[in-house]
Amino acid sequence: GTAYGWTALRPVLLNYGIFETSTELERSRKLNLMSTMGIAANALCKLPLGLMLDKGGPRVTAILGGLMVVAGSLLIALGDKLSIVHMAGGYFLLGVAGPFVQMPCFQFCELYGPAKGSAMSQLVTCFELSTGVFEVFHLLNAGKGVALPPMFIAFAVVGLFV
Repeated sequence: GTAYGWTALRPVLLNYGIFETSTELERSRKLNLMSTMGIAANALCKLPLGLMLDKGGPRVTAILGGLMVVAGSLLIALGDKLSIVHMAGGYFLLGVAGPFVQMPCFQFCELYGPAKGSAMSQLVTCFELSTGVFEVFHLLNAGKGVALPPMFIAFAVVGLFV
C-alpha cells in the first residue's frame, strides 16, 4: 500500500518543512521513525485484521480502513509539522489503512469463478501500484509547487469512497 511509497514522499515532506526546527540528525531520526511506524503498522496489523474480518465482515473492515485513510491524511495535512506524534501518527494510520482496505476486496474474487486467480492478481497489482500516489505527490510538489496539505486533504477524500 501507500506506506511503501516513502521514497517519493520524503522529499515532499522535506520541502514542506517537516521537523524543520530539529537538528539534521534529529530530523533524520524522526523521518526514519515515521517511515518505520507506517511500514511496521502495515505488516503487523494483518493478524488482528483477520480477526476483524471474521467478526465484523468485509464491509465493517473496509469502512474502518477508509476512516483511517481520512484520519491519517488529515493528521498529516492539518497537524503540527513539527510534531512527531501528528506526523508519525498520521503515517501509522495510513500504514494500517492499506490492509484494512485491501483484504476485504479479496472476497470479490469469488464472483469470478474459475477466473478468480486472475481477478486476485489484478487486485494485488492495483494495491501494489498504490505506492505511486506519493510519486504523484512528489511530481506535483516539485513540478507544480503544490503544497503538502492540499494533496493530503484530497487523499483524505479518497477514504470517503472506500
